[in-house]
Amino acid sequence: GIRYIITSIIFFFIAGIFGVVMRVSLVEPTPTLFYNRTVLYDILTTQHGLLMIYMWALGSALGFSYYLLPTFLKVKRDSMGGYSSAAFWIYLLGGIFIVLSRSSTRWYFYPPLSINLNPYNAGAFNWLAVLGLEMIFVGVMISAIVVIKMIIMDRGDAIKIEKMSLFAWSILFTLIMVVASAPFLMAGLALTFYDFFNPVFFVSASSSPLSFTELFWIWGHPIVYIAVLPQFGLIYEIMPKFTGNKVYSYASGVLALGLLMPLSELVWGHHLLNSGFGLQWGLFFTTASFLVVIPSAITIFNYIGTLWTSTKIRMTVPMMFIVNGIFDFIVGGITGVIQSNLQLNEVLHGTYWVTG
Repeated sequence: GIRYIITSIIFFFIAGIFGVVMRVSLVEPTPTLFYNRTVLYDILTTQHGLLMIYMWALGSALGFSYYLLPTFLKVKRDSMGGYSSAAFWIYLLGGIFIVLSRSSTRWYFYPPLSINLNPYNAGAFNWLAVLGLEMIFVGVMISAIVVIKMIIMDRGDAIKIEKMSLFAWSILFTLIMVVASAPFLMAGLALTFYDFFNPVFFVSASSSPLSFTELFWIWGHPIVYIAVLPQFGLIYEIMPKFTGNKVYSYASGVLALGLLMPLSELVWGHHLLNSGFGLQWGLFFTTASFLVVIPSAITIFNYIGTLWTSTKIRMTVPMMFIVNGIFDFIVGGITGVIQSNLQLNEVLHGTYWVTG
């Protein structure tokens, strides 16, 4: 667990440096600040996104899982420790490959851009980034299976599943999402890797690049919830320490986390509403996007209820971060609900509204 946490922090700072340089490169409209500023910006944007999502978000979630769950669940031993160690080194090597690749295709690797080789060498090693991502997925999948086994089979006899901590529930649902959705992008990346040497799947005359976008977003949207669910679980664990009371409703907390798991798998298509899905699919994904609001709102009201019923709240630094996070989630959630409207999505898609 410590290895995952330290590694994710290191890559967090590397990605942060890339993000700062990326913004500095935009100070001047001409490529005089850095050599070939346009290509440099593309590389830094890609590296920043890939490292933040795959090395920081996934790595920190796995790190806290390995570090905290044995204590919460009174796990006596890790019966698959060898697999966990091998998974970590595969994951780390994949991250190093991404940094060395100098890929410029953004974090989604849409073909034909991901298969093009440009004269500035920004895409000449895209295959190395694809290989690195596949290695990260292999490591994460192995670790996910190990942790799921730990939660279900290795927890102490005194810890009944209906009495598990909400953090354990959040990790369980998160890793089930990983196991369910990651194979789709792994398949897409494997086909992309083959296309580097024999382009038949996504860039030939008889194929369509849209096939890859669908495989990507089946994974690409759940990663949002894969990143946020462990944070929800940590808030459930931290908040009672500084409010002096229990979580307002344990049952609704588990229910909300559980509902976010299947709903997050059903809304991926709202990223492709402008790609010609058709009205029927557009209405389906719009409806699914609206439904995600329900468990999200239950979670937020659970937090507010915990704060409201407290007799004395200690506004320490962790509590200030939690309160700020609740506020940010409400603001971001409201804008997300607005954008899930099929007509408004036509206008707001691809703008800074989405970023905000």
